[in-house]
Amino acid sequence: MLLADARRPRRTVSPLLGPLMLAAVLVMLVGWASAPSRVLAATTMLAACDGVNLRSSTSTSAPNPAQVSTGTRINVTATMAGGDWSATCAGAAVSGSTWYQIDAVNGTSVAALYGVDYVYGATGLFTAESPPQDPPPQDPTPTPSSTPVPTSTPDMSITEGIDISHWQGTIDWAAVAAAGKRFVYMKASEGTSFVDRTYASNRAQAKAVGLYVGAYHFAQPDATPGDAVAEADHFLATAQIAQGELLPVLDLEVAGGQSTTALQAWVQAFMGRVYERTGVPGVIYVSPSFWKTYMGNTDWFALNGYRTLWVAHWTGATAPSIPAGNWGGQGWTFWQYSSNGAVPGIRGRVDLNRYRGTDFTPVLLTSTPFIPPEPTQPTGPTGPVAASISLTTSAPTPPGAQTPVINWGEELVLSVQFGASGGNRPLQLEGSRDDVTWTPITTLTTDASGGASYGYRPVTNLFYRAVFAGDADLLPTTSNEVRTVVRQTAALRPTNASSVRSISRNSSITFTTTVRPARPELAPATVSFYVYRQVSGVWRSVTRRDVLIDGAGLARTTFKFTSSGQWYVRSQANPTPYNANSAMSPLERFAVR
Repeated sequence: MLLADARRPRRTVSPLLGPLMLAAVLVMLVGWASAPSRVLAATTMLAACDGVNLRSSTSTSAPNPAQVSTGTRINVTATMAGGDWSATCAGAAVSGSTWYQIDAVNGTSVAALYGVDYVYGATGLFTAESPPQDPPPQDPTPTPSSTPVPTSTPDMSITEGIDISHWQGTIDWAAVAAAGKRFVYMKASEGTSFVDRTYASNRAQAKAVGLYVGAYHFAQPDATPGDAVAEADHFLATAQIAQGELLPVLDLEVAGGQSTTALQAWVQAFMGRVYERTGVPGVIYVSPSFWKTYMGNTDWFALNGYRTLWVAHWTGATAPSIPAGNWGGQGWTFWQYSSNGAVPGIRGRVDLNRYRGTDFTPVLLTSTPFIPPEPTQPTGPTGPVAASISLTTSAPTPPGAQTPVINWGEELVLSVQFGASGGNRPLQLEGSRDDVTWTPITTLTTDASGGASYGYRPVTNLFYRAVFAGDADLLPTTSNEVRTVVRQTAALRPTNASSVRSISRNSSITFTTTVRPARPELAPATVSFYVYRQVSGVWRSVTRRDVLIDGAGLARTTFKFTSSGQWYVRSQANPTPYNANSAMSPLERFAVR
């Protein structure tokens, strides 16, 4: 969430095929791995030597998306039983058959780096990192040069919880509860219009397994008159907070260019509106450095009824640093102490929090406030009625994957079906790299039965949706979202057309791989050339060369065949943040005389 959300792409506006945005995720290849034998909680390991292969499954014969060097940090989610391995690492011979399942390398997800959910590493090639340290909180602009000293906190009972948003994807809430988490704050809204699409379902599912739940609003302050009140109204209409839920939260991370005085007034207006409409003082979430830098370290809120502070201070210390004179002498109530946690039931990182105490009564709503809904178009016998739209694509979902995949250059057919009374209606198809910023693709008109389709050749991974603006008899509506991943193509030349080419010893051949897409606005892909030689009837790896493509999408390498015998060469375009990895090229076989 919160500070964690601020690190991720949120509302950056760019053309659909413009500069690089959100890392694309393709779930593939990992179906080869056996089931985890032991799940680990937030285990960080370090590579113990150079040249450690990260493989796509628990086998030394599986493709290796990357090699890492000594000291590379990996996040381990499970230990797996797999194929036998042996190696020399840091001067010692190691061997075994257990593997680490890895979902992040140096803090970046494997999905973003290599286009797969997990990679695997032989356990003997890694060593434990000790002690783990969380990073300090990061505000959108540099913090003051002084280092805050953590406030000492006497021994007390604490309760563990988390906070989440749509970035966490689908969550197994029963597993979260079984892991000992008692509460969860979840993003409901942002600004004056954004709604977190996972809020309603997460809220219902988390409550069903007995967790205390609460909603937060990510503030986007600006100087527009009434902006704070408009954001508060949008938040309350979206969150629909109810009796027994946690107090509503203002997530304060950006100043929006406001002066200290103006931002203080904005926060007062937002919190005052929440109090006016709910009858309860809300919670302020903020980092110590942000409060000091942009809010002037004011203690006005702490001394005027807003006693509940949720402080964001990522530290391994026993207590957080508290702004505003230890929040008017009252200290912290909630503490977000890490942005890099691992919790069963949640894939990837999640924010970890503590509640000071075990009795939640002081931070729960004792009744359900009446919150009028946001204004909508009038309905009735003569007014517009609700409509519905469904969107599907022609892209297939590969075995073991969760997302439809097409090869670059293939046509993707987007099909729309309106609900009742959907004939002859105008629709707009939209695409998005990050599921936040949407760009028009085309405008369609449904046929008499409410259907429409469009053939499209996407260059990169995209989300898709259909939007109906509304008219005299139907309300505006937006379809479900669908996502399609685009796989790169890589063609290796020269090609021997499945035959074995006979060449003389010490012959040099320049191999060229053409990668598509290759566009000036996209970061260049890397091509891996693999060379193997047959030794005693077994194919042995001779070399792997990683080469960046040039502006024309070409990667070249020259190899000299110095030994007689049977050889083969193949190549693959590695995954990028905007495309999935390509399939391996066919083998190009050579007989060296």
